[in-house]
Amino acid sequence: MNHKSGTLLPRRRPEARLRGAIRSMRSRQWSLAILASCVSASLALTGCSTMHDMHSSDAELHPPNAEHNEHSDHAALSLNEGNKWSTDEPLRKSMQAIDELMIPIQATAPDHLLDSKQGKAIALKVRQQVDYMITHCELEPKADAALHVLIGDLLVGANELQVPGTSPSGVSRIDQVLEQYPRYFEHPGWQTPAESGS
Repeated sequence: MNHKSGTLLPRRRPEARLRGAIRSMRSRQWSLAILASCVSASLALTGCSTMHDMHSSDAELHPPNAEHNEHSDHAALSLNEGNKWSTDEPLRKSMQAIDELMIPIQATAPDHLLDSKQGKAIALKVRQQVDYMITHCELEPKADAALHVLIGDLLVGANELQVPGTSPSGVSRIDQVLEQYPRYFEHPGWQTPAESGS
């Protein structure tokens, strides 16, 4: 009702209200997609200290998204003019912790199919190690850029671990990072599963 004139105004039809709700939902989806794309692109452009502000250990802040997967698939690792990149203690400590975290999965879940509780618990621990290396690493810029490729894959893998249907992909992605890491970064004493007999 128009309170000034006392006349009744026509009600919006249910169809009109539904169309309005759909438009609002699509607008929010586009906003989230744009935000995710910006975060993915910034992985290759920012230093470790800046990245720490962008990556929380809260699993709900990292929903799986195509934009992040696309970034990971197209990024390329490179050596330091044919040599491995130097590392520091925080990086070595975090990567070793992630490696030890993944080893039991091979024995307890050979098909890499984790339930929701298992996947979320492991994903949280992976993110905690990523947060640690981001906060404490002090690599030279080019080494840091190469590390960001691995960090991107670790985060995508952690996202996939949270969903039972995609947990095998998440385990495989993180395992691939652990295989690539010693080929591109110096880590004295690092052993592959075959070398350690596991």
